[in-house]
Amino acid sequence: MKEGKLCISICANSAEELHEKIRRADILADVVEVRFDCLRPDEVTHALRSLPSIPGRYLITYRPSEEGGKRALSKSERIKFWTLAGQILEGTDVLVDLEFDLNSAFGFPSDRIIRSEHYFQGLPEQALIRNEALTDPSAAILKVFCQVNTVDYSFINGRKVVDRGRITTIELEPLVEEHNKLAAQLIHS
Repeated sequence: MKEGKLCISICANSAEELHEKIRRADILADVVEVRFDCLRPDEVTHALRSLPSIPGRYLITYRPSEEGGKRALSKSERIKFWTLAGQILEGTDVLVDLEFDLNSAFGFPSDRIIRSEHYFQGLPEQALIRNEALTDPSAAILKVFCQVNTVDYSFINGRKVVDRGRITTIELEPLVEEHNKLAAQLIHS
């Protein structure tokens, strides 16, 4: 039984390149994340208006660099993008990933919204998951990304997958042994 979904993230400079990458990813992916922040600014509207149809399979993002995006984007630029996206994609079955500082759903249904925040330098000591994010009626999913060096405990969908720094979902020792055996064969072939 397949428990997860494969999401392939697409990043391109032009709408044409973006469409080609979407076509290639569509063969393998359950969900295609389209990174509009990667596009040249003059390509964004064209790419948005001409997305190939793969209903229910898009995750749309437009991140500023401080949230992991490919370029600096002001809040007003992001609001302008999401307002346009909400108009163009109205009635389309897409997921959208909106950062916490954007206080609007931009016309997207609440069950299609992910509210996210990203910490790339580890979790700041004073970081708090904002109460308004936890109770945001316009979002179906809350995502907080924090880059860390070690993980003591991790839960995914209520299931413990890391316990005291050890992964619980696989037997690691046999996997490492098999990997080392195959690596040795590759080196000596």
